[in-house]
Amino acid sequence: MWNSGGDRGLYKSTDAGANWKAVLTVNPDTGVNEFVIHPDQPDSIVASTYQRRRHAWTLINGGPGSGIHKSIDGGKTWREISNGLPEGEMGRIGLAAAPSKPSVLYAIVEASADEQGVYRSEDFGEHWVKQSSRMTSSPQYYNELFVDPHDADRVYSVDTFTHVSEDGGKTWTKLSFTNCHVDDHALWIDPANTEHLFIVGDGGIFESFDRGQMWRHVTNLPVVQFYRATPDNAQPFYNVCGGTQDNQTLCGPSQNTYTDGISNADWWIAQFGDGSKARIDPTDANVVYAQYQHGGLVRMDKLSGERLSITPQPGAGENDYKWNWNSPLIISPHDHKRLYFGSEKLFRSDDRGESWRAVSPDLSR
Repeated sequence: MWNSGGDRGLYKSTDAGANWKAVLTVNPDTGVNEFVIHPDQPDSIVASTYQRRRHAWTLINGGPGSGIHKSIDGGKTWREISNGLPEGEMGRIGLAAAPSKPSVLYAIVEASADEQGVYRSEDFGEHWVKQSSRMTSSPQYYNELFVDPHDADRVYSVDTFTHVSEDGGKTWTKLSFTNCHVDDHALWIDPANTEHLFIVGDGGIFESFDRGQMWRHVTNLPVVQFYRATPDNAQPFYNVCGGTQDNQTLCGPSQNTYTDGISNADWWIAQFGDGSKARIDPTDANVVYAQYQHGGLVRMDKLSGERLSITPQPGAGENDYKWNWNSPLIISPHDHKRLYFGSEKLFRSDDRGESWRAVSPDLSR
């Protein structure tokens, strides 16, 4: 993830996956993002390449390696396609084929402000026409398209708020998210009834029977993503607090005395947002330190329900501190009132977050 090289590229197997051969590679910083195969001409393949380098401090999102490539001989040889596509450097490119018209392809292309958008091809990727400037809120995180199985002009673009086009990508409207979460990443369209959709994202799985006007949350699947889990010292049964992706820091008992066992009602929320590693006072399990993204830190009193923001604040003349998405936090093993919290500086509190002082210089390289 953090370096060039590795196994980037498109691979092909002709023996049911026992052996693989790289058939499309570009450079050590470029991989293959998506590819589509023509259902009637399986030697015809269109693939999008994506140049990116991720560092702890930045994302280099795009470059000359990004593009659309086509093979008509099953991947033996490739041509980079440029007809109708952006002339400048591109980033992530999502591809989708129209099942009802296999020669119709769509691409959502990250590029410069005047060239990015949704493109359509009528000849399986040989020529492209820009339909609109539609772009997702974070192309490296989204940029996937889904085409209705029976209507080649109906296209969905998953995003923070999913959008749909009824005219081949020219105009877009936002789907309702009534009873639905945000941050969508996958969509299934029922081929027997295209009004029936499943959408999947940071909030779980949601089902619609009216093409996205109303949604039903599928609540009987334990699909939350826990980043970290932390136990406390409560008696007679300890609790566990875990920070979750987009769905708060949640805490619940390891066991209880009820014959039904642990239920949803036994769980409680320590803090909202993207959770991280919670810390619990080792002498008082009712005091929980919980985080959300970019240095949001609270001290929660479970008995009163109070959440007090205790994030260190910059002084007069200082720039804002540079917090990571999940920032490091510990309670000193020598003093339960002492906290350490890290941005580009290490901060220390001796009064449970009421006040802070920096105990290091700027540690940025």
